[in-house]
Amino acid sequence: VREQVSALADRNVSNGALVAMRPQNGEVVALVGSADFDNVEIDGQVNMALAPRQPGSSIKPFVYLATFDMPDKPREEQWTPGSIVADITTQFPDGTNPPYVPVNYDGKEMGLMTVRSALATSRNIPAVAALQEATLPAFLELMQRFGVTTLTRPDFGLSLSLGAGEIPLIELTDAFAALANGGQRIPPVTIQKITDAAGETICEQGTDKPCQPGVERAQQVVSPADAFLISDVISDNEARTPVFGANSVLRLSDRPAAVKTGTTNDFRDNLTVGYTPQLVTGVWVGNADNSPMVNISGVAGAGPIWNQFMNAAHAGEPVLSFTPPAGVRQVEVCADTGTLPSDACPERRTHWFAEDRPPLPKEQDLWRRIRMVRGTEELATEYTPADQVEERVFKVYPLEHREWAIQHGIAQPPIGALVAPPTPQPGEVQV
Repeated sequence: VREQVSALADRNVSNGALVAMRPQNGEVVALVGSADFDNVEIDGQVNMALAPRQPGSSIKPFVYLATFDMPDKPREEQWTPGSIVADITTQFPDGTNPPYVPVNYDGKEMGLMTVRSALATSRNIPAVAALQEATLPAFLELMQRFGVTTLTRPDFGLSLSLGAGEIPLIELTDAFAALANGGQRIPPVTIQKITDAAGETICEQGTDKPCQPGVERAQQVVSPADAFLISDVISDNEARTPVFGANSVLRLSDRPAAVKTGTTNDFRDNLTVGYTPQLVTGVWVGNADNSPMVNISGVAGAGPIWNQFMNAAHAGEPVLSFTPPAGVRQVEVCADTGTLPSDACPERRTHWFAEDRPPLPKEQDLWRRIRMVRGTEELATEYTPADQVEERVFKVYPLEHREWAIQHGIAQPPIGALVAPPTPQPGEVQV
């Protein structure tokens, strides 16, 4: 922590914190509260692992998780990693707050994409749509189940999906630990054993005299299937490559890891939180006085600390993958639409889905073969001579996004062609 903070001093970075836990028993194996305990200039004696700070995009896995299990809706309306979301400028109604118009970190838009791609590449607009679909009360209740105690303000709005609330690093790391543990949460265990001056044991976890009674009791906060699906998405290095690159610090040297970065839009907080089946580690970088850093993202600030610590901590440990639980299966889908592949789908991938929430049928694939008059932009009809007919493949956007697609170089068939159904709206998602 100290080395990376020092390396970023010219970016006005003065402090950092780290929490590492064993997800199977809640044991806190490392806790660094500041970069330098004795440095009063950085408030070094303030434990930043316990201080509530904005998580930025590191909260997004839980936003999407809330859409995977919406109790008031039938199973066919739950979202999946293959659900289509729109990374296109949208004005969201936000309760008593003014309408919310989020923008992405890079200022760009990627159009229609799957939840897998949207979460892996950390797009903001789809995350806001996900919170709107799940509803704010349901999301807050989910976070409480995951052990987060600080999201209590009455004026929260959709910006919470991008990390506008404040969560202590230890609570955020604990929440990720529950994902690593198949949806079972075990509160952090910070005291393993206490002995007196004579060496006699006063208390010890795992005995009839525990130091923290009750904390080792596991609670199933989400289904093993949903926890696994989130782990599968945020460990998908191929899915995050378009934004983070194929060999970023989010990739460990010898094993898969599920990981998410977070950066607040004013650069006051910078996080990377991620896990293997054996260990979860959360890292925060910033300043205790809340002053902004200079242009530092989670992958550049906290990411290197997370990567170095996780690689060192796993040295000599067996390489474990995330074990699929009962209730999930692999399905071949169209890579960028998440549906069963139509004959027009240009690229296929095999991904995990819950058995009771399969991908959409191929009839709802956005990729379509359209009969056109050769050399024109006109639709062929039954009267068009056969030698003048050609089939062209289009990724057909719904009418409400047609102009966006054309403006961004995505060819669309004439209006009269078979077009995609409207993008599902909250309450109407067909997944």
